[in-house]
Amino acid sequence: MKTILSIFSVCMILFLSVNTADAQKFGVAAGLGYGTEFETGSLNAGILYSINDDIRSSVDFFYFFPKNDVTWMELNANGHYGFIENEKMFFYGLAGVNYIIVSIKGAGTAISNSNETGFNVGVGLDYQLGGIGVYAETKYVINKIMLNNQIMANAGVRFFF
Repeated sequence: MKTILSIFSVCMILFLSVNTADAQKFGVAAGLGYGTEFETGSLNAGILYSINDDIRSSVDFFYFFPKNDVTWMELNANGHYGFIENEKMFFYGLAGVNYIIVSIKGAGTAISNSNETGFNVGVGLDYQLGGIGVYAETKYVINKIMLNNQIMANAGVRFFF
């Protein structure tokens, strides 16, 4: 857990240290999600940086609600490429990497911990309402930990500044 928080903190510092002179270059997100392989919901938080009008980068963290003594967390770094965009809407494809941490407990003691790096590919949609946006994303997660890989769906709000 300390490793994942350290990686996320470093990524946030790097993103926030970039010049923010242009309006709405940064976004901070919070949302809910669902994973088909783990079959449980998740809470997520992340940051987003617009490199130009078409390309954005994002870092987000997912915490899945524990199920059957299994704890599942995921850190993602994705690039977004806008296919359709206007003042209010940004429809994008995404690709990136993820880092998954799975911990299995038995009788209150950790009996197995697994960490694995994988890949993401998917699509998303942002709809802006002033400085606040709502978003929805679906991605396919390819990872060795998951026998059948996983489809992730998540939605939430992004605050742009």
